[in-house]
Amino acid sequence: MTEAVANGYVHQASYTAYDMDALHRQVTAMTQVRYTNGQNPDSSESIFDQNTSTAIYIKEPNVNLSVNRLPSSDTHPNDPVYLNIDDSIGVVNINVNSDNVRPLVVCYNGKGEIHFNMQGHTFRGIIYAPNSPKILCNAGGGNFYGSMIASGLNLRNDRGHFFYEDFDGGSGSAATGGASSDYEIKLL
Repeated sequence: MTEAVANGYVHQASYTAYDMDALHRQVTAMTQVRYTNGQNPDSSESIFDQNTSTAIYIKEPNVNLSVNRLPSSDTHPNDPVYLNIDDSIGVVNINVNSDNVRPLVVCYNGKGEIHFNMQGHTFRGIIYAPNSPKILCNAGGGNFYGSMIASGLNLRNDRGHFFYEDFDGGSGSAATGGASSDYEIKLL
């Protein structure tokens, strides 16, 4: 590959490896606000108007999360809202019904699948599910800005666009609610 780079056939990219477990530890350690309105949370509800030091905790048999424009999107468009889904939940359904603007960071350490449907909308955030066998992502022409972490990822693209966005602000500090970076890996 070095010859290919030297001749300009490929471009060298760099990748920063993050300790995403630091993100989960941070979200777990945050002040927890219990969601109690059943198994169909809607991100436009007032409970989702949290500051960046609070996580919303959901423990229901199944979760059907409707992602809509998050509260305070006009005044705090880059402040993430943190969602901690209990590990005992079997399947997590995330349906993006409108552009959420504010990033939504979903942490799930359970072993169920994540069904993620963008339905042509723009989603900003992180889906952290390292023990999930897969995230089944139906893009439906949508845009994804952020990161997805799982054991497997099944992309049903349908003209979807995926972009990396760093919600940690590049600081690498878990104190800000983000992941930490200790090293860089060069990719070709």
